[in-house]
Parts: sequence; C-alpha cells; structure tokens
Amino acid sequence: MDSKKGIRKLSLINSFYTISILISFVIAALLTILSLTVAKEEINPGVMWSYIEDARYHGLITVLFQMCLFIIIHQLTIADSRKWKLVPILILLLLIPETFRGMLFDANRISKIRTEEYSWQQELNLQKYADAIIAEKRKSVTFTHTVVTGTSYYMNYRVCIFSDAFYLKNTKVVYEEQGLKSAANVLLLFIIEINKVEAQKLSIEKGKFDYEGSFKGYSFYSKLINKTK
Repeated sequence: MDSKKGIRKLSLINSFYTISILISFVIAALLTILSLTVAKEEINPGVMWSYIEDARYHGLITVLFQMCLFIIIHQLTIADSRKWKLVPILILLLLIPETFRGMLFDANRISKIRTEEYSWQQELNLQKYADAIIAEKRKSVTFTHTVVTGTSYYMNYRVCIFSDAFYLKNTKVVYEEQGLKSAANVLLLFIIEINKVEAQKLSIEKGKFDYEGSFKGYSFYSKLINKTK
C-alpha cells in the first residue's frame, strides 16, 4: 500500500519522468528480445539488419529523452534563472549546424530530382533485367516455372517477387550430381554478385550454366532443368 501511495503522490513532472523511463525500458527490452530471437535480415545487398539497431524503433525513446531534458532545464532555470538562463540559448545554437545540414540535404535532393537513381529504382531495374532474361528464354525453350538462386539473399527474393518465381536457398545443389530433380521443365536463374563470380566459378562450370549478361554489379546465369523421368 505504501508503494501505491508513493506513486500517487508523485508530482505531474515526476510522473512523466517515471512513465518515460518505463516506456523506454519496455521498448529497449522488446527490441533486444526480437533481435535475439529473430535472425538478421539482408535489407540491402551486403547490409544486415536487426530490430535493435534500427533508429526508427528508438524514435519514441529519443523524443521522451529530449522532452525530459528540456523539462529539467526549465526547472533549473526557474530555480536559478541567473545561473541557467544561457542554457536554452546554448541549446538553440547547437541546433543551428544540424538545421543547416538538413536544409543542404533537402536542397541537394531537390536539385537531383529525375537525375539521381534511388535504391528502389536500382532494385526495380535489376528486377526488370532478370525478368527480361526469363522472357527471352521462353522464346527458345519451354519451361513451366522459374527458380532463382544466387549469392544475394536480398536480390534473390526481389527477383522472385517481381517475376513470380520460386527461391532455391541451397546453392550447392546446383552443381552436385543428381542434386536437382523436377516434376516439370524449370528454368534455374543463378544471380551472382560480380565480386563473387570468381568464388562461384566451380558452381558455374559444374552446373553447366549459360552466361546471360551482367547488370549493375550482378552477373546472371541460367540453366534448364528438364523434367525428371
């Protein structure tokens, strides 16, 4: 009962501090648990992502911390205006460089409209390039489905989504003897990052893949998997 009375007797400001600390702790704990239980995801080629390192999920914590900081400064200013009156001005001065950086960033983005290629546009162009390879192969060979594999988990999934293809996670089976069996004719598209082509040379040679071309840091190879009798 005493603890409950103590909480009820907290001032409005102290209640805000308490709630802010509890919310921040819960968010941090939740992000930690998710990061430990959910595997990292490749959000961009070669860039791994986890919950706790994503700044977006710390947004509320950041806002609450800043609000608490300004409340503390305000209280100190009220208690001793002569000693703390310059602190708000100092904080505003410290914000000036970040303000100008944001303005320059926005101006730079505006000046490059229709000339700068954004990450989503790069992905779309790669997806279209892979889809064009699949469409061209359909003109010369007959296959029911397309299966995509390769060195970039991220790009493999992007191509699969765009071209309505299946994803083959285990790349080793592409060259292992009797490793691939299919109930129908299937086109296997092997996408390799250019800087990893040399490391995948054995897979390409043993798998007897045809080179289809290179585009924006990726090399594309294909192979027809005939229906297993």
